[in-house]
Amino acid sequence: MIPSPCTGVCALDPSSGRCRGCARTLDEIARWPSADDEGKRIILAQVAARRLASSSSRRFVGESPAMAEHEPVPPGAGPRG
Repeated sequence: MIPSPCTGVCALDPSSGRCRGCARTLDEIARWPSADDEGKRIILAQVAARRLASSSSRRFVGESPAMAEHEPVPPGAGPRG
């Protein structure tokens, strides 16, 4: 089981269309609950690619240093586990 990347900071950035907490798009957030593990891995890879493309000095609100460095957060470590 792949844990949700939700950080509990749920607010869409109107300029990017991505959540300020987890960097997922509204479509990715909506697909997450029904996605199989491979689908979730694809979403996480897209999020990681977006983070790499953005400025390395800019972090999303509520993002842990581990998330900023693209390291997986252990299950149960985040606000939504």
